[in-house]
Amino acid sequence: AENGRAFVWYTTELEELTNCERIYVFREGRAVTRLEDEAIETGRILQASFGGDHV
Repeated sequence: AENGRAFVWYTTELEELTNCERIYVFREGRAVTRLEDEAIETGRILQASFGGDHV
């Protein structure tokens, strides 16, 4: 994104997501959570996937 580019990546592998700088968790077609840097943890991703707060 530094050069004005973004990469959209869909995965269900939580381990892969921990390598990202920023992720959005979608549920029922809506972005429900945005996590960045140190906040990207598998527990938080799972919580957002199954009932976390809306963005």
